[in-house]
Amino acid sequence: MVEPMNLEILTGVGVGASLTVAAAMVASRAIRYRFWPPGERDWRWWTYVGLGCLATVGLLGTAYLDWNAFALPRPGTLVAGGGLLAVGITGFLGATFDLGVEETSGMSGELRTGGYYRYTRNPQIVFLLVSVSGVVLAANSLAALAVGAGTVVWLVTMPFAEEPWLRQQYGTEYEAYRREVPRFVGLRTLSRLRGSSE
Repeated sequence: MVEPMNLEILTGVGVGASLTVAAAMVASRAIRYRFWPPGERDWRWWTYVGLGCLATVGLLGTAYLDWNAFALPRPGTLVAGGGLLAVGITGFLGATFDLGVEETSGMSGELRTGGYYRYTRNPQIVFLLVSVSGVVLAANSLAALAVGAGTVVWLVTMPFAEEPWLRQQYGTEYEAYRREVPRFVGLRTLSRLRGSSE
């Protein structure tokens, strides 16, 4: 039997870390103080990594401690969640290696518009959203859902913080790319995926 206090603490840590990162992303956009991407390994980078690790531990820990404690039907949610998690992790790793580990970590580099970035401007975030959904669905847990929801808020706010920096770094090249490729997933994504499979 899991101690309710341990689950509550882990849920609070995960939600708190996720929403703190999300607030930093919103502040980056609203007050024009750049938290993300840091461009180098300074306190912003270490803060982001630390909070990201806490959020991940919160999500995986609540999924483990509160496994199958909710009322979603089994085995369908387990199979669907596992499938989403596999697709999400595979896609995230592919997009990370496509962009490069340094640039994925918020370091400066070149604008990437091919590969995964031909379909969405933020493939890593899209695949992380799929992964988080997979964990929540497979876990069948309200605690994991709470941490997952906080993580979704963080991930969705991230591109908004990043875009002014991308405009500054890459100018008209980024503007042209931004007009052609959706922030997350859109009709152009589906059209290009369909075209590449023919």
